[in-house]
Amino acid sequence: MTAGLSMFQSIFTGFDTKVLTDGSLLQLGLSLADYTAVFLGFLAVLTVGIIHERGISIRDKISGYKIPVRWTLYYGAILLVIVLGAYGDGYLPAKMIYAGF
Repeated sequence: MTAGLSMFQSIFTGFDTKVLTDGSLLQLGLSLADYTAVFLGFLAVLTVGIIHERGISIRDKISGYKIPVRWTLYYGAILLVIVLGAYGDGYLPAKMIYAGF
């Protein structure tokens, strides 16, 4: 419990914005694929946000398509999550975050 509370507290304390500009993000040991996945995720969230701000409902838009097109979009989105979420040399399906509990 103490370790958990310490982690939660560290979210709100000790943050320095200097780490965003001093190059320490590049020293985290992430690969180009990791940065690409983060960038694509950021782009997806930004795009959906812009579309939502313009008053366009993505759900209504997708539900207006015929069933084969709609399910192709659904399966494509699931495939993207799988491909961008599971890659690299260090990826082991059995080593999920809670596998040790």
